[in-house]
Amino acid sequence: FIVVHSSGSSGKVGIFVYDRTAWQVASATMAGFLPPLETDPSHKTRLAFYLASHGHFAGVSTAVRMPAGLYDPLIISVLDPQEDVLRRLNAFQPFQIGGYASSVSMLAQQKLEGRLRIHPKRVFVSGDRLTASMEQTIRAAWKAPLYVLYGGSESIYIAVKHSGQEDMVAIEDLNIVEVLNGDDQPVLPGAEGRVVVTNLYNYTLPILRYELGDSVVLGNRPSDSPVTTIRDIKDRA
Repeated sequence: FIVVHSSGSSGKVGIFVYDRTAWQVASATMAGFLPPLETDPSHKTRLAFYLASHGHFAGVSTAVRMPAGLYDPLIISVLDPQEDVLRRLNAFQPFQIGGYASSVSMLAQQKLEGRLRIHPKRVFVSGDRLTASMEQTIRAAWKAPLYVLYGGSESIYIAVKHSGQEDMVAIEDLNIVEVLNGDDQPVLPGAEGRVVVTNLYNYTLPILRYELGDSVVLGNRPSDSPVTTIRDIKDRA
């Protein structure tokens, strides 16, 4: 089993249990929503993660379970001294960098100021809200595709946005995502509501119509698809 916990920012720490099959299903499904990595068979692909590593958070739990035969992960804590963080990243030269929106944008600022000298081919952000200024800093630092992931301890992967997309797309192979108003009715596109999620793959600890405590703006449904989209994350409890 894999046990993860929330950050406790809502005032209570949530503890959630997955079996290994469920975790693998989520990871494989998420991989199908992303372009394949440009791997070189002569060496493992270097992935750097800059996040909270002092607990069983979902992010670090994902990082430590990357397939060892394909990937060489470097996990750096956001609590580490900044000079040590920059030194390790400069030596590692990751193909891909990921972490919280705020932590990755901080690294991007260090790149713009010349202290960080890495050139990732893909950038992933999750956790806290990606603001317009954070996104501008990241894009100025690296001319690489930027992916925004929305997830939590309750469900590791809820939605994803690729570079160039206006809205996040809910991963409905893994979840039922509802955006509801105060009367528990679905909101219209462009309106703000509460996120309620049902996890479809975790049979060990079922999550059914669970209130995440997040407020989002519902996006427009693509004309050729009934999938739920999210325009913006307004507040994360």
